[in-house]
Formats: sequence, structure tokens, C-alpha cells
Amino acid sequence: MSIKDFIDDKRKLVKKAQKNKEAKNIAIGVGTGVAVGAAAGLLLAPKKGKETREDIVKGAKKVVDAKEKVVEAKKVVEAKEKALENAAESLDKKLDR
Repeated sequence: MSIKDFIDDKRKLVKKAQKNKEAKNIAIGVGTGVAVGAAAGLLLAPKKGKETREDIVKGAKKVVDAKEKVVEAKKVVEAKEKALENAAESLDKKLDR
């Protein structure tokens, strides 16, 4: 492994860590926004208790669904990154021959 390859690998790791951190921050921001919006809506809505509880259950289900979609999206991004890395490695091997 040459120094150039080592530096490229480190850069890839740093970029991947930055992307993961950004995705985590976005997910936290979205989750916080949903929670604050739901709480404000519940506090300001003139509904009966039973209706409000039903709305809370529906909202909680939406949050769980959103979280699952974020996890799925992260898996897709990771799979894409892995595929690109594999393609780059394969291309490097072919070019080295």
C-alpha cells in the first residue's frame, strides 16, 4: 500500500464519518421538529381527551414509521458507498494489471 492509497483511505473514512454525523443530526432535527410540532398541536387543539389520545397514538405510529424509513435510507446509502468502494477497488486492480 502506497502513501497515496493510505491518504485516500483516510480521506474516505473522514468523509464517511462526516456523512454519518450529518445524517444523524438531520434525523435528530426532524425528530425534534416532529415532537415539538405534535406537542404544540395537542396543546392548542380544542378536542376531547379521547380524540387527543387517538391522535397521540396515530402520531406515535407516524414517528416510528419515519424512524424506520430513516434507518432504511441509511442502509441504502451505506450499500451505495460499499458498492462504489468495491467498484473502485475492482477498477484499481484492473488498471494495475
